[in-house]
Amino acid sequence: MNARQIITDLRTRQARVRQKIYQPTRQVALNEAGVSIHLGGLSKVAALYGGVEIPYADIRNVVVGPVKEISIFAPRMGYSNPLSGARAGRFRTRGEHIFASYDGPENDILTLNLVQNNQSTFDTIVIQVDNAKQIEKQLKEIVK
Repeated sequence: MNARQIITDLRTRQARVRQKIYQPTRQVALNEAGVSIHLGGLSKVAALYGGVEIPYADIRNVVVGPVKEISIFAPRMGYSNPLSGARAGRFRTRGEHIFASYDGPENDILTLNLVQNNQSTFDTIVIQVDNAKQIEKQLKEIVK
């Protein structure tokens, strides 16, 4: 192997490791009791939270689409990137207690608006997942 091949190989390995580490891991699962939201990898670290369990009875409505951006000045425990709009963690804004994990507010984002005084203590759950529309459809059938 010559020097050029070694450098190319190192860059390829570095890119694979970077992708593996920085790839957000967010999962939403529907089970018998309710909705389970699990964060992994850097998403978990950024949000300072591993996940949330939401009983179906606590869900007021479900929406998928872009979200109103959470201010970078909002009180929070977590991560807020003013350049990309990414948010992860617990936020207090516009009188609401929000749990959020998304890469940008313009993406298709699953939003669960919850009833007052629910078990999770959040008013809204905002999470970016690949199958947001499918989850929305399933939840609308369950939560009426």
